[in-house]
Amino acid sequence: MNSVEKLCSTDVNFRKGLPTDYLSYMGIAHQESEDKGILEKRQQFHKTLQKLMKKLMTECADFAADQMGKKFVWDSLPPYVTRQEKTVTVAEDGEFMENGNVFNSCEMDPDVEVKLLRKNCVRLVAEENSLRLYHTIENPLVYHADEANFLELDVKFAPAIQHLINQYPMFTKLEDLPIISEDISEKVRMCKH
Repeated sequence: MNSVEKLCSTDVNFRKGLPTDYLSYMGIAHQESEDKGILEKRQQFHKTLQKLMKKLMTECADFAADQMGKKFVWDSLPPYVTRQEKTVTVAEDGEFMENGNVFNSCEMDPDVEVKLLRKNCVRLVAEENSLRLYHTIENPLVYHADEANFLELDVKFAPAIQHLINQYPMFTKLEDLPIISEDISEKVRMCKH
């Protein structure tokens, strides 16, 4: 659904018809009118039109930015992970077992701090009646060899994703993530993805 369709479905002002008498005061024949009634109707018509256009421009700007951001994420290479970053991420392939001992194990508890690897490695987009988080993490090294990578998210995770994007490059404790759930396992589940 594009921005205009969304506005039409959610805002009654975008579904209203034109005033039945608009032809009697709008158009170039009425621009120079000195009739107070016509001037008032023209002024009100312009105010309404400006209000609708402002709202439409705001909605379209965000929609267009999300579409461009989504394309940027798809066009990008996976983020380069420095040696120092590898020690605090799952870049070393996570936990493994050797001679019966588990190595690289990380318990995700409420005190674990998380952040995005790179500010622009994700884009949160509402489309096709779902919330999608497009990411560069698994992008191939060959340009567009695969489709864009995304995770479909429950809307309760949106505030946490927005928080991580806005807090970059700062870390946030799992327990401090604004998820619409009191269950810490929900926060852990989101961060593991």
